[in-house]
Amino acid sequence: MYFGSFFRLSNAHPFHIEILCIVWALNCINIQIASLFFRLKHLQWLNIVIALENEIPAQNIGNYIEFD
Repeated sequence: MYFGSFFRLSNAHPFHIEILCIVWALNCINIQIASLFFRLKHLQWLNIVIALENEIPAQNIGNYIEFD
């Protein structure tokens, strides 16, 4: 197939269109991997916060500790 007119390219070789499609696909994969990485980092941060909440007794939350 020839996609030259679709991509607004004049006298574009089909090989160039194929490279454009490959680069576009790799870019999409890269975005998906980055999104997954940041989601995993966010979940890891949430797990740390939840673990800290479980370690701190509820009655101590909001109370000031006074030192002599």
